[in-house]
Amino acid sequence: MAVNVVFMGSLIELTMARTITVEDQESVHSLYRYLEERFPDLKTKSFRILVNDEVINSERKLEAGDEVLLLPPHDGT
Repeated sequence: MAVNVVFMGSLIELTMARTITVEDQESVHSLYRYLEERFPDLKTKSFRILVNDEVINSERKLEAGDEVLLLPPHDGT
């Protein structure tokens, strides 16, 4: 099962990617843990997580083809 992760704003620079495809993550919580391991600096950033354009909680289950958006607060630039 693959989901698409889209980074916005300052997170693009931090991850050096605009989008990535991630396999085998069943929930937002497990995806977040995976992303923290792959991009350790995410631990120091605040951002909202949206799945298919909905603000969600970390227990939400993911389905194949979901789009997960990591959206930092507006930085004022």
